[in-house]
Amino acid sequence: MPSAELITIGTELLLGEIQDTNTRHLAKIIKDINIDLFRITMIGDNAVRIADLVKEALNRSDIIITTGGLGPTVDDPTRDAMALAFDTKTEFHPELWQEIEQRFLRRGMIPTENNRRQAFLPIGAEVIHNPVGTAPAFYMQKGNKIIICLPGVPKEMETLTEIAVLPLLKQLYQLQGIIKPRVIHLAGIGESVVDAAIGDLEKLSNPTVGLLAHPGIVDVRITAKADSISAADLMIAEIEKQIITAFPNKIFGYDSDTLLNSVINLAKSKSSTISITCFGLDENWPPDLFASFQNTLLLQKLIQPHNPLQIKYDHNCSAPLQADCSFAQLDGESKMEFNLITKEKSQHFSNLYNGPSAQGPTWAVNIFLETLRQTLIILE
Repeated sequence: MPSAELITIGTELLLGEIQDTNTRHLAKIIKDINIDLFRITMIGDNAVRIADLVKEALNRSDIIITTGGLGPTVDDPTRDAMALAFDTKTEFHPELWQEIEQRFLRRGMIPTENNRRQAFLPIGAEVIHNPVGTAPAFYMQKGNKIIICLPGVPKEMETLTEIAVLPLLKQLYQLQGIIKPRVIHLAGIGESVVDAAIGDLEKLSNPTVGLLAHPGIVDVRITAKADSISAADLMIAEIEKQIITAFPNKIFGYDSDTLLNSVINLAKSKSSTISITCFGLDENWPPDLFASFQNTLLLQKLIQPHNPLQIKYDHNCSAPLQADCSFAQLDGESKMEFNLITKEKSQHFSNLYNGPSAQGPTWAVNIFLETLRQTLIILE
């Protein structure tokens, strides 16, 4: 299986002036065609430094893909950097200049002299024609290794990846098979507890199993490499069974499922409504939380009590489940307290979170939703 690296070029990226979305797109594409992505690097507009990085990358990986630096200005260094990396020079391609002129003319514009820079490519480079922009892309080979230089404009990069880069890589490396992920979402459990229970699975090479912790939630990601989707599904299913056995009551969903939707769907299945009273979280709920409840008629009421946690069951409320919660942060510690009240009983919960203060509200919301979920499971 070939290995790959991505290099995103642009000083504006390093300065945080614009956001890099290209590597995320390319990483997913690369994974889907069964290429191992080893590294992603961001670098400024300096031809010498880019050339040095490319040389290092070619010693490590089979496929190097760069984005950015193919514009018409002096600070677009990718062409010169590749020439340095391959110990050659750039040369003018009259046919590319004709393409650029025609593209400008079709838009009712006249290209400037600066645009001629885009018709220069390193000697030995193969052109990747760009039907959606003015900057031609190109690739260069060194033995069984390849470097592909794409524009930084996302639309152009995505189009060229689809119509040229993917077919090229599949042909050069005779790529077959697929990589399929499966994410299992757990709530109300710590990452260390999950790790202790399934640590042996995390040592597997195929499928691989990894953990990603969020405030109040842990994701278990299973990734299988196989010749077909059905074969990957079988590999994933075997691991998934073991995780379900280890955490039978903590799994709330898979892949794109959310904890909020899990609670909503569970309440729907029981034809249940929930009356929620909250204090201290009015600005910290997810933007779609109460909108989602209201749209599905699951929210009976929402108020801000002056004395939180002092509310008793409201017999005038038609909701079989009433919840009042309070959240506060003091001395770097987040505290969540809430009551879940039914006609039969009232349960009090108190939780502390010592993680980053900025994540405290998210943790509180997730803990609250998970407790609602567990309560709905046993609610008649």
